[in-house]
Amino acid sequence: VAAAGRGRAVSVWRLDVPEQAQRVIKQGAWDIGLTPDARRLLTADGEETVCVWDSASGRLLRRHENLASFFALTSGGKKFVSARGGAVVQIDLADGHEEECYNLPSGKVLALASNPEGKLIAVTNDDAEKPRVIVFDIAQKRIVRELTPTGNKLTWVVFSRDGTMLAHRASWTTVDVWRWQGGLQHAAVENDVVPYCGVFHTDQNIGLRSAKGGYAMDHEGQSPSKGANYISGPYQAATNELVLGDINGVVSFWNIDDNDGKLRPKRGRQLKGHRSIVTDIDFTRDGRRMVTGGADGTVRIWDPAAGLELLNLRHYSDDAVMAVAFADQDWRVISGGNKDVKMWDAALLSRQATRDDPWCYLVRGCVRSDLGDWEGAVEDFSEAIERGVDDPYVWQYRGATRARLRQYPAALDDLSKAVECIPNNDPSVWLDRHLARAAAGDVALAEQDYGKAVECVGEVLQAPDNKWWYKVSLDREDAQRLGWERLIADLTRTIDRGNAPWYIYRARGLARADVATYGEALGDFLKATELKPDDWQSWRGVARSQMGRDTKNDETDRSRYEAAVAAYDRAIELKPDGWDLYYLRGLCFLDLKRLDKAVDDFTQAIAHRPNGWAPWAERGSTRLFLRRFPDAVADFSQAQRLGAPDDECAERSAWAYLGREDFDAYHKLCEDWLGRSNIDTITPATANTVAWACAIGPHALTDPMRAVRLAEKAVVANPDTYAYVSTLATTLHRAGQYERCIARLDEAVKIRREGATAYDFFFYALAHHALGHVDEARQSFNKGLDWMAACERSAASGAKVGYWSDMDRVQYDIMRREVERTLGIKPP
Repeated sequence: VAAAGRGRAVSVWRLDVPEQAQRVIKQGAWDIGLTPDARRLLTADGEETVCVWDSASGRLLRRHENLASFFALTSGGKKFVSARGGAVVQIDLADGHEEECYNLPSGKVLALASNPEGKLIAVTNDDAEKPRVIVFDIAQKRIVRELTPTGNKLTWVVFSRDGTMLAHRASWTTVDVWRWQGGLQHAAVENDVVPYCGVFHTDQNIGLRSAKGGYAMDHEGQSPSKGANYISGPYQAATNELVLGDINGVVSFWNIDDNDGKLRPKRGRQLKGHRSIVTDIDFTRDGRRMVTGGADGTVRIWDPAAGLELLNLRHYSDDAVMAVAFADQDWRVISGGNKDVKMWDAALLSRQATRDDPWCYLVRGCVRSDLGDWEGAVEDFSEAIERGVDDPYVWQYRGATRARLRQYPAALDDLSKAVECIPNNDPSVWLDRHLARAAAGDVALAEQDYGKAVECVGEVLQAPDNKWWYKVSLDREDAQRLGWERLIADLTRTIDRGNAPWYIYRARGLARADVATYGEALGDFLKATELKPDDWQSWRGVARSQMGRDTKNDETDRSRYEAAVAAYDRAIELKPDGWDLYYLRGLCFLDLKRLDKAVDDFTQAIAHRPNGWAPWAERGSTRLFLRRFPDAVADFSQAQRLGAPDDECAERSAWAYLGREDFDAYHKLCEDWLGRSNIDTITPATANTVAWACAIGPHALTDPMRAVRLAEKAVVANPDTYAYVSTLATTLHRAGQYERCIARLDEAVKIRREGATAYDFFFYALAHHALGHVDEARQSFNKGLDWMAACERSAASGAKVGYWSDMDRVQYDIMRREVERTLGIKPP
């Protein structure tokens, strides 16, 4: 079984040993897929990168930059399509050749999917004013059909297996279903909560799946991989079936009846198991097993007909699984997230794997090596070589495994063969032979091999087109093998020999920064810029180290922010199209309170990377701090469409709506947000966030007690947390329980040693006013103003002041205006 998530890894698991993944690839994945022959694994992360891996060894083969976080395999797994802005591009897996297929008339590509034959793609856009779903013929490069959805939140799309039906998310809780060929038929599925992902089955017993990014693939008669799943058994029905995974952890089955020429959705069964968002769904070809991934970090295997959870695999304990898939004739499950991709193998060690295929032995050898079965791994690698497997790395794998068995002469023969066959700029081959020679006692030759490995790293660092090689080959693989301290020590030894080139200093700086020794890293990056002043990455390293190093006072903090800005200035001068440089410099300007400069930099970052949500979100926050409320709302909306966390954008949008006094929009946002929140599964921190956002302004909820219940959950879990108790007091005021509000405010103030904040004083004023205590209300309001003035003076003198951030001050202004309106006070 294989899995992927928002982080940096993909995992492979063996189903008969549930707690053990058979392979882990240290690359984050929001979307994953295995080619029909199971030889190539594709991952798409949240940083505009699609990677192609050798699935047997986990070796990176090719990296494609500036692409969306989703893709669809086409041409029998020989090609794939993804998006770059508003363009759909098709890429050949063999040679990496790119071809632009289609450009949207407006907006950017938000999701895509291919039909079963791989000839058509469905594309959704992010244009809120003109949302569209477009069906496009790849070969003929023409629009086949253009659909107008009922909403503009088109975050996933999927074809039916026969290609005649199409489904996509349309709004917060609505999914549009289309019979799009011939006479157009449409139905709206009204789910209870947000449908995060969807799978579409048809009465032909075959379904084609799609996840958040619109993932699907064709198989052209071959064994299908992620995306093409034959559905039979329990799904052999007279109706089509749509399966939705929602944000509350529920999988819902909907029958789409079209017997009389009209589409009529009808809710079927529901399966519950995940504690949070169901992020992805896939089925085996016979439909008897379903795999789901969740934001709770688990991968779950189900019997969908019986409604039983069969297996619960823990991918993460602290992060979300973003993608899952059955693959390789259902012999594997893949899961992925922000940290890695895991491949969970269901049958490679069983009799089903004894195929007359040399790649089977190569894959099984890698699996056995990962499990510590060195003898079995050597047997498999030898069988793969005897059968003529087309992969020169098999010599390296067998050599490294023989070294584990202390068969040094044979290991060195294999590794020497690998050195001959594998490209010279791969440092991992030289490092394996270095380790084998060192273990065999041949220190002189071992040092030569290590020197050659360092040279290879240098060659890669100097090649602009291959700069990613360093991060993959050294940071992730060799650094894990040797350990960070060993890597730093070896680079130090190279530097101590004298005349070390600039890239060695930069390499040590990167290593030191990754272990958070920023002061030492800064020295290395500065030396690298001295030796090579035009290397923008070294200047970025200088800036990163300035931001990370320890400081002793606020003045030093300010000086290091200024130094970081200067370093980013130089990096941008050398690489003016680097979106991340503008984004990071914008964050520095935020820390320096130079808000207009921050807005300018986030705008530049957006211009160079319009599909990334982070610059939109940060620009929205900065505009919020500047009280540019309409602009902030627009930025938060765009960030959310591009995948920003719902809670963060919703919370800040609430302040923006209140800032411009758009109470109708604020009410709708809060009602929608509460509708997406499950009180049984929500964490105390998130419960507090939602409750606070839905209580800071008036008329947020039709039933204010819903916010009270969320706040009470947070307080029960953390009764001595000032913020939680203060939030509960606020929700009680909105629910009309004014005396309880005052009592809870008293309790919150006692918890906070420094006493009440403006939050508390302003809600004291509102509660006393509601109870008819006119004098107490006015006194509390004045105390709040005095508290704010004192904080302003302290901050101006350089002191650190609690509850006085830019966001706090925005909320104080919003609350002050409400108190002034309520008490009839004319603002100054």
